[in-house]
Amino acid sequence: MAGHRAAPEEGPWVLSSSLAIWKVGSFAKASGRRSITVILGAHNIRKRERTQQVIPVKTAIRHPNYHPKVNDIMLLQGYDCPGVPGHLLNETSCPLPSAAEEGHPDCCREPPQAAQEGRAGEARMVWRVAGWGRLDLNTSTATLHEAELKIQQDEQCISCYRSHYNRATEI
Repeated sequence: MAGHRAAPEEGPWVLSSSLAIWKVGSFAKASGRRSITVILGAHNIRKRERTQQVIPVKTAIRHPNYHPKVNDIMLLQGYDCPGVPGHLLNETSCPLPSAAEEGHPDCCREPPQAAQEGRAGEARMVWRVAGWGRLDLNTSTATLHEAELKIQQDEQCISCYRSHYNRATEI
């Protein structure tokens, strides 16, 4: 991913599938089940940082078209609310503050209307993205990086990626 290293503790706050850690404990081995632990607030995913929150996952629901390499998305329900240690969840989910209340106007905002309507490329918008992992073919990083990317026209993506591009799920 092009861009630059994100400043620690200044956001963007990201939860990535790379942070969904599958741990197999003794109970899990005996029962054949896996447990998922989510880490929130990490800047370097290889170090324990004071900003991190570790939350065990109570329920994980896979996307109907889940694929570990190209569509690795799940809906996760934790046992604790982020930012409220010891507050156990019941059948309702944790209330999430709006971006404006948190003072982070672009961390949680709604996607542009064109993207919601499936026309993400028509205005050549710029979106801020962040994550860990590969910086190029040979270099990876455990430190959060961010970049601004122009949304491409569907035709451009189709010409470059042919059978790998899905206009319904990619922008």
